[in-house]
Amino acid sequence: MNPPGPAPVIDVGSAVSPDQRPLIAHVVYRLDFGGMETVLVNLINRMGNVDYRHAVICLAGYTDFRDRIQSEDVVVYTLNKRAGKDLPSYWRLFKYLRRLSPALVNTYNLPALDMAPIARLAGCRVVHSEHGWLVGKEAVPTKYIRLRKLMRPFVDRFVAVSRDLELWLRDVVEIKAKKLVCIHNGVDPSRFIHDQSVRNSTRESLGLAMDDFVIGTVARLDPVKAQTTLIEAFARLIECHDENGKIRLLIVGEGPERPRLERLIRARQLEHAVLLTGARTDVPELLASFDVFALPSENEGVSIAVLEAMASALPVIASRVGGNPEVVVDAETGMLVEVGDVNALADSMSCYWRDIKLARAHGAAGRLRMRSEFSLDAMVEQYRRLYGNVLNFRPTRVDHRGVS
Repeated sequence: MNPPGPAPVIDVGSAVSPDQRPLIAHVVYRLDFGGMETVLVNLINRMGNVDYRHAVICLAGYTDFRDRIQSEDVVVYTLNKRAGKDLPSYWRLFKYLRRLSPALVNTYNLPALDMAPIARLAGCRVVHSEHGWLVGKEAVPTKYIRLRKLMRPFVDRFVAVSRDLELWLRDVVEIKAKKLVCIHNGVDPSRFIHDQSVRNSTRESLGLAMDDFVIGTVARLDPVKAQTTLIEAFARLIECHDENGKIRLLIVGEGPERPRLERLIRARQLEHAVLLTGARTDVPELLASFDVFALPSENEGVSIAVLEAMASALPVIASRVGGNPEVVVDAETGMLVEVGDVNALADSMSCYWRDIKLARAHGAAGRLRMRSEFSLDAMVEQYRRLYGNVLNFRPTRVDHRGVS
């Protein structure tokens, strides 16, 4: 929920530090549970304050997700922006930036992109990070492509989280290559090491038997995440294979699709087999209780949930879309299926159900791939260098080994 009362807008002088380290102001629409928001919080926490200071400006508020920011020196502000083009919110942002004097503003995703001119007017350099689409890239409305094109002169660098997205920005939005950089999302694998006791205790708390075969997913309940497709495929799996009632589906997350998913679960008579957990803060423990991770999204950038599943040594079944093929190696660390293909999704789940050794082998290979290619430290170091390049500032290289 939002903090009680209006957020301070004018009197922010006390938050300004005389410290000469460059201040990075991260501008997001709303700081809430989600993949992009997790990337932002992890970036701030792991980058720390050696070279840069950080502040977060939310256009439309925040929830207790902000408590995941570890440093008390990182202040989170909100503009309390109303829906639509709330012109006074642009003026409030300008006043924030003038008082805080950040060297660089990093905006995130389309809802924050039109704040770039305000940041430039306030004397800041601008980096814009694109984490994916709300719809398939073929269905991006023309007005959103036009908006990105209009914002090009105000942005020093565009960051894409996948090569697929980078190519789209280059070819469709026509952003010059020198302004584009691909920085894959990363996660900290040390958070996802769990022993059998964690698996057992988590299953017990969820009412799951130790010998249940558990398929799970972690994502906001949103049409683009295609949980309806997952439920339909699970229904076919149950019909063909679950004579003993030992296959379960866990859907972790919250969002506007919940009523629709609940209706579908009832219609397929799956109340006994499907658990909607809501939003949870114990995702590493929940992943430890899974046997297989599935994410049949209609579109993705580079999914933090997929990376966390790989860090948990789970085989991943994902749709062949967006950045997923850059992360999941088909038939090596998981299985890729076409968007909306219920039969292929059900067959992939069935394959792991019938061959648990294959599931474990793919999960182990996925963990190795995640650690070598998609670590949090690698992501943070690339952002550190990017900020330094834009600001003509040489950051200190920090050795994160041993940092939890």
